[in-house]
Order: sequence, then C-alpha cells, then structure tokens
Amino acid sequence: MRFASFPARLTVAAVAATGLLVVPATGASASSAKAAAQCAWNIQTLEAPAHLSGYQIKAADGNYVVGNGEDEDWNQSPVLWHGGRATVLETPDGASGSVIDVNARGQVVGRISGVGPVLWSGGEVIELAVPEGADSVIPSAINDSGLIVGNVSESADDEWITRGIAWSADSPGEYQDLGAGQGTLRLADVNDAGTIVADTSKTNGEGHTTALRGTLADGFEPIPVDDDVVAGNVSQVAGEYTLGTTWAPVDDYIEMYETLWQGDASTRITPSFFSKAVNADGLVAGRVGNQGAVWTSGASITLPTLAPGVRTDPTAVTDEGTVLGVAVTQPDVEGQGRVPVIWTCA
Repeated sequence: MRFASFPARLTVAAVAATGLLVVPATGASASSAKAAAQCAWNIQTLEAPAHLSGYQIKAADGNYVVGNGEDEDWNQSPVLWHGGRATVLETPDGASGSVIDVNARGQVVGRISGVGPVLWSGGEVIELAVPEGADSVIPSAINDSGLIVGNVSESADDEWITRGIAWSADSPGEYQDLGAGQGTLRLADVNDAGTIVADTSKTNGEGHTTALRGTLADGFEPIPVDDDVVAGNVSQVAGEYTLGTTWAPVDDYIEMYETLWQGDASTRITPSFFSKAVNADGLVAGRVGNQGAVWTSGASITLPTLAPGVRTDPTAVTDEGTVLGVAVTQPDVEGQGRVPVIWTCA
C-alpha cells in the first residue's frame, strides 16, 4: 500500500485560544513495569472549570493533558491542562468543540462544530485542509514532530468508506490521502518515530479486519499475530508497543482478546482487564470491573479511588508513568458525575 499526496484545499483560521495548560508535577516515575509494581499510587482530582461537568480525558503527553467537558446544555468544550491548571480552548463564536490528542509541545488536535478538524497551536485555531466532498474528517493523533493522522469518511455506491489522511502541523493546508486499504482504512495512532498503526477491512462484510503498522514513506504491513487469530485491530502505539484487540476461535465461537504487541511479539492481556492506553514502556492503563488499574508483566495492579464505591476509568498514561482518567462521583446523574483525576507513583 503506497501513499499519494494531494494539493491543499484551504486552511488557516485565526481564532485566538487561551494559553497552553496541565498536570501537577509528578513524583517517582512509574514508567517501567518494575516501578509500577512497586508504586504506592496516589489519586487526586485535576482542576476543573466550574461551568463544565461530565469530563472525559482523551490523551496526555509529557506535561500536557487534554479532555472534554460538557456545559449545562450538553455542549462539549475542549479543555487543556498544563502545570496543574486548566484552560478551556476557545472556539469560533463559542461553538461546541472536542479535543482528541495532544503532543509534548502542547499542540492539540480535535474538531469544532461547523468548522471541522482543527489544530490548536501557538495561540491560534487552525483549520486542517480536507478533501472536497468528504462527509466527515476526524483527526485521531498528533506526534511530537507535528505529524497528524486521521480519517475521512464518505458514502459511495451505498457504502460508507473510510480512508486514511495525514497532515503536518507545519503545513496544515496540505494533506496526504492514504486511500482505503482493502476497502476501508482507519488510522488509529502515530508514535514519535512516525510509526502509524491502523486497521483495514472490506466494505462488503466479507473477510476480517487486519491490524497494520507502517510509515508515510514505506506504507503499511500487517502486524504479526498468533496462528489462531482471525482478525485484529489497534487503538494506540507508544514506542515499540502497540495496543489493540484480536479475535480467535474457541470451540464454536470467536473470543476477543485485549492484546499488547512489543514489536512483532504479542501478549494477550489478562481477560478481566479492559485496556485503554499504553506508554512507551508497555505500561497499560485501564480498569478491572469498575476499578481503575494498570497492567504490566502479566498482572494487573488496582489503582486507588477517591472514596469507597466510586468508579474510576483511566484513559491515558504518559511515558513518565502518570495515569489520567475520570472518577464517577454521581453514577445516577447521567454524564454529570465524571470528574478528572490523576494517579501518580509515590
């Protein structure tokens, strides 16, 4: 599979955004498997703008964290944390917006209602160029070099087609259309070395999803899987680790396995562990039941909660081993009881 470059379509909007902001300084690093197992984990809430609730933490990199909150009318607002402080990123005319990822330079990608895919960088909101006629364009990740990957969806011949797309933060008015793979191609993430993870499948329902790994220069190849695996997809890549899901037959049904690859070698994560994020040391953040946890070296470690019975949901982990997510303090109030939290290693 090779990539083609397409000319730019339009692109810069000058809408001011407030400063770049995120998490408190951490204690000891929990990035390695050994350190995570030996940690005395602490939990605390992140500063949260008072007019928002129902938070989701989407990503973290270095000292930056991004997530989304909801106002009283259920409109989403993008939030950036830095140095322990939170800033609501501005959108044109206060439009609803959401963030998806952040890099270690504080550059943020997301979407704004009525605008489309955007980059928040250097105090500006910058539109990302999109293919003409696309029904939906959503960025999925940005790395520290400013490489942005995402997906274009459009209907064609009564089928919904998804194609991969890539931009550079240095030239947001240009994009590369990466095509649709076997029929549909979904780009999930990109690491700081420029390795992209993706999955592809046919649009007619025949065959299975195939997990892919590659670069803009060299194209994609299937990620090696165990002999019994019939399908696979991916969610994240960090360093040499890739997080995803594989499916394999067991008796007369197909079993789903949370899967972690280190290079080409794959490990099936403990069945009770629901994985959400991985860092460059292979530390996986997620949950077991309603309790936040990390997984490493074949075992899960339960993370503390704010109070007995409060459900926690970690969704991001930095390369330094800081884990971030939400605590559900009011489970009977739909969406409104989610507060942003951070776990650090003491």
